[in-house]
Amino acid sequence: MEALLISPRLTFQKGDFLGSGVPYWPVELAVTASFLQNRGYKVKVADLFGEDPKNLEERRDHFLQGVSFSSWFKKQQDLTPDVIIIFAISYMSHQEILDIA
Repeated sequence: MEALLISPRLTFQKGDFLGSGVPYWPVELAVTASFLQNRGYKVKVADLFGEDPKNLEERRDHFLQGVSFSSWFKKQQDLTPDVIIIFAISYMSHQEILDIA
């Protein structure tokens, strides 16, 4: 069995340079990966922020930092996961998660 765990891009509001764009370690995602590996799953992690933290995409009232899921997915070969888990760190990620799903 294969599992794909997705950590979405970092989302932060325009004009809020002190609070909404703080990168947090996706600890829950790491724990989930370990749990699945211990049960025999082959685990692949898509760290969309970590792939290119200097890449910014401007949206209406916010920025997305990292690479899009579609651009990450295009580079993958033979990816056929049985399980897909998307990590949601905050409400700010809501639209990004809907775009991935």
